[in-house]
Amino acid sequence: MERQIAKPWLGGVFSLILILTAACASPVPVATATLSPAKTNTPTTAPMETATASLTPTETVTPTDTLTPTETLSPTSTETATAEPLMITAVEGNANCRWGPGTAYIEYASLLQGESAAVEGHDYTNSWAYIQLPDYERHCWVALEAVVINGDIRGVGLVVPNLYPRDDVPVPSGVSAIRNGGSVTFSWNPVPSAPEVGYLLEVIQCLNGFAINASYATENTSITLNDGTNCSVKSEGTLRSKNKLGYSRAVKLPWP
Repeated sequence: MERQIAKPWLGGVFSLILILTAACASPVPVATATLSPAKTNTPTTAPMETATASLTPTETVTPTDTLTPTETLSPTSTETATAEPLMITAVEGNANCRWGPGTAYIEYASLLQGESAAVEGHDYTNSWAYIQLPDYERHCWVALEAVVINGDIRGVGLVVPNLYPRDDVPVPSGVSAIRNGGSVTFSWNPVPSAPEVGYLLEVIQCLNGFAINASYATENTSITLNDGTNCSVKSEGTLRSKNKLGYSRAVKLPWP
């Protein structure tokens, strides 16, 4: 086998040819790439809206029918009932009108037959009407049994008698009392003589276990009253003298 020997001069020749060829050829411009900065991906959309976006209802439901009252009922008229005044009328003759609610009191005036008067009060027993007659300066009392009344006497208030005592009517003196079981006797000195002299006792006394209000008239200087001791209210009373002018001031009874 033949051994090949390297020929180093051939490489030099080939290199020389390449150099000459490059020198004779026209220079060819070499494109130089200009590197532009890479595009920054800038978001084209607006920033995201706040997460608390308002939710708009897609549809507003409106009631198709609105119920309107067809009529408002108002009272056509309001009538205030006016209470009829409580009246008494004397229909069977004249009725005595007294200083107090009882026959023990002095007659003051008269309600004439056919006349009427307004009732302003009643007594404890609901049997006497407290009125004022025209042309008289004071009130007085009429027994319901002597007149006709157009309502219930209890529809007016209770009135305590006022006797309008006079200083020119003498006051009884020397009043004493003695108890004898279920009765009490009161005595006093006579007052000076005067026309129509008399005496009036107004008391709370115990009868059959009940305390009652009572009045007594007498022309004597003593009187005996029934009075028990089994009432829860203590018995008591006053004494006055009377004449045609009226009543004296009261003296308290020393009830035993």
